[in-house]
Amino acid sequence: MSDAQQIPADLPDEQLPARLGAALAGLYTGEPRLPTRTGGRTAGLAALHAWTGTGYTNRNFLTGNVSRLSMYLRHGMLGLREVAAHAQTVLRGRERDEFLRQLTWAEFYRLVLRQEGARARGWLTGYPRRGLSFVSNRTQAATK
Repeated sequence: MSDAQQIPADLPDEQLPARLGAALAGLYTGEPRLPTRTGGRTAGLAALHAWTGTGYTNRNFLTGNVSRLSMYLRHGMLGLREVAAHAQTVLRGRERDEFLRQLTWAEFYRLVLRQEGARARGWLTGYPRRGLSFVSNRTQAATK
């Protein structure tokens, strides 16, 4: 952000959406607004303990039973181990396994991005090309 776009720390909340909207123009759609969810450890713990996980395996849409704990994990308000422990307490069978698998993969990719940065993003954009050449090379080798 340039000096002209600095947002004062004492800016009243009602002015914040407009200032952030101007500073972040083009990065989102719709009207600028403040988040509807409260942050912080207390809110994270409340969200964790309110989530039962029932129907988690049918969560392929944001309207499904997703945990909505990502922001608390991302910002360190909840720990990975405490979320996993809660999941092991409230979930059973396939729902527990699926949630723990998703939690593990999310952490794995976060660590890969932290370690590799932009290089890892390049792997994602180049993957289909490499994958196709790998398949065609194996096919050629198998036919010889």
